[in-house]
Amino acid sequence: ATALVAGAVIATAAVRPRATTLVGAGGEEGQEVVLVDEKKAVSLFCFSVMKPGGSEQELIEFQLKKRASIFACDDFAVICSKKVNLGPGDYGDVHTWYNPTPKVQIGQLGANGVTTNSFLNTQIF
Repeated sequence: ATALVAGAVIATAAVRPRATTLVGAGGEEGQEVVLVDEKKAVSLFCFSVMKPGGSEQELIEFQLKKRASIFACDDFAVICSKKVNLGPGDYGDVHTWYNPTPKVQIGQLGANGVTTNSFLNTQIF
Protein backbone atom coordinates (compact mmCIF):
# COMPACT_ATOMS: atom_id res chain seq x y z
CA ALA A 1 0.00 0.00 0.00
CA THR A 2 1.20 3.48 -0.77
CA ALA A 3 0.20 6.83 0.65
CA LEU A 4 0.43 10.27 -0.86
CA VAL A 5 2.12 12.57 1.66
CA ALA A 6 1.15 16.23 1.77
CA GLY A 7 2.07 19.04 4.12
CA ALA A 8 2.18 22.77 4.50
CA VAL A 9 4.56 25.27 5.99
CA ILE A 10 3.46 28.72 7.10
CA ALA A 11 6.23 31.25 6.77
CA THR A 12 6.56 34.96 7.04
CA ALA A 13 7.04 36.53 3.67
CA ALA A 14 9.86 38.85 2.80
CA VAL A 15 7.74 41.94 3.19
CA ARG A 16 9.17 45.23 4.25
CA PRO A 17 6.59 46.72 6.61
CA ARG A 18 5.81 50.37 6.25
CA ALA A 19 6.31 52.53 9.30
CA THR A 20 4.14 55.43 10.27
CA THR A 21 3.96 57.86 13.17
CA LEU A 22 1.24 57.38 15.73
CA VAL A 23 -0.69 60.51 16.58
CA GLY A 24 -2.97 60.03 19.54
CA ALA A 25 -4.92 56.76 19.74
CA GLY A 26 -3.86 56.24 23.34
CA GLY A 27 -0.14 55.95 22.60
CA GLU A 28 2.68 58.39 23.06
CA GLU A 29 2.79 61.02 20.38
CA GLY A 30 5.63 60.42 17.95
CA GLN A 31 5.78 56.66 18.72
CA GLU A 32 6.58 54.65 15.58
CA VAL A 33 4.07 51.96 14.67
CA VAL A 34 4.74 49.30 12.08
CA LEU A 35 1.84 48.48 9.78
CA VAL A 36 1.94 45.21 7.86
CA ASP A 37 -0.28 44.33 4.94
CA GLU A 38 -1.85 41.12 6.23
CA LYS A 39 -2.32 39.75 2.71
CA LYS A 40 1.45 39.75 2.17
CA ALA A 41 2.71 39.19 5.71
CA VAL A 42 2.19 35.43 5.74
CA SER A 43 2.56 32.96 2.92
CA LEU A 44 1.69 29.29 2.70
CA PHE A 45 4.13 26.81 1.13
CA CYS A 46 2.60 23.39 0.48
CA PHE A 47 4.20 20.17 -0.70
CA SER A 48 3.44 16.59 -1.64
CA VAL A 49 5.64 13.55 -2.02
CA MET A 50 4.65 11.26 -4.89
CA LYS A 51 5.78 8.09 -6.61
CA PRO A 52 6.28 8.58 -10.37
CA GLY A 53 3.75 6.97 -12.69
CA GLY A 54 0.48 5.46 -11.58
CA SER A 55 -2.44 6.86 -9.64
CA GLU A 56 -0.46 9.24 -7.41
CA GLN A 57 0.95 11.07 -10.40
CA GLU A 58 -2.47 11.15 -12.09
CA LEU A 59 -3.99 12.70 -8.97
CA ILE A 60 -1.26 15.35 -8.70
CA GLU A 61 -1.62 16.24 -12.40
CA PHE A 62 -5.40 16.56 -12.01
CA GLN A 63 -4.98 18.79 -8.93
CA LEU A 64 -2.52 20.99 -10.87
CA LYS A 65 -5.02 21.41 -13.73
CA LYS A 66 -7.72 22.45 -11.25
CA ARG A 67 -5.29 24.53 -9.11
CA ALA A 68 -6.56 22.50 -6.15
CA SER A 69 -4.90 21.09 -3.03
CA ILE A 70 -1.25 22.17 -2.76
CA PHE A 71 -1.55 24.14 -6.00
CA ALA A 72 -3.92 26.60 -4.30
CA CYS A 73 -1.12 27.66 -1.91
CA ASP A 74 1.16 30.67 -2.41
CA ASP A 75 3.97 28.35 -3.46
CA PHE A 76 4.26 24.58 -3.77
CA ALA A 77 6.54 21.65 -4.53
CA VAL A 78 6.03 18.04 -5.52
CA ILE A 79 8.92 15.87 -4.37
CA CYS A 80 9.65 12.72 -6.33
CA SER A 81 12.38 10.11 -6.91
CA LYS A 82 12.75 11.38 -10.50
CA LYS A 83 12.15 14.64 -12.35
CA VAL A 84 8.66 14.58 -13.86
CA ASN A 85 6.87 17.24 -15.92
CA LEU A 86 3.43 17.53 -14.29
CA GLY A 87 1.97 19.95 -16.83
CA PRO A 88 1.56 23.67 -17.40
CA GLY A 89 1.42 26.03 -14.44
CA ASP A 90 0.89 29.78 -14.18
CA TYR A 91 4.54 30.51 -15.03
CA GLY A 92 5.50 27.62 -17.31
CA ASP A 93 5.71 23.87 -16.88
CA VAL A 94 5.65 22.46 -13.35
CA HIS A 95 8.31 19.82 -12.61
CA THR A 96 8.84 17.70 -9.54
CA TRP A 97 11.74 18.35 -7.19
CA TYR A 98 14.13 15.44 -7.68
CA ASN A 99 14.95 13.68 -4.43
CA PRO A 100 16.90 10.46 -5.01
CA THR A 101 15.88 7.63 -2.73
CA PRO A 102 18.15 4.67 -2.06
CA LYS A 103 16.95 1.10 -2.35
CA VAL A 104 15.91 -0.23 1.04
CA GLN A 105 15.87 -3.73 2.41
CA ILE A 106 13.17 -5.52 4.35
CA GLY A 107 14.10 -6.25 7.94
CA GLN A 108 14.08 -9.66 9.52
CA LEU A 109 12.87 -9.28 13.09
CA GLY A 110 15.49 -10.35 15.61
CA ALA A 111 18.36 -10.75 13.12
CA ASN A 112 21.37 -8.57 14.03
CA GLY A 113 19.31 -6.34 16.30
CA VAL A 114 16.64 -5.56 13.66
CA THR A 115 13.36 -4.55 15.30
CA THR A 116 10.95 -4.89 12.35
CA ASN A 117 9.83 -7.13 9.52
CA SER A 118 9.08 -4.01 7.49
CA PHE A 119 11.16 -1.64 5.35
CA LEU A 120 14.47 -0.40 6.80
CA ASN A 121 13.93 3.11 5.44
CA THR A 122 14.69 5.40 8.37
CA GLN A 123 17.62 7.06 6.58
CA ILE A 124 15.31 8.21 3.74
CA PHE A 125 13.43 10.43 6.16
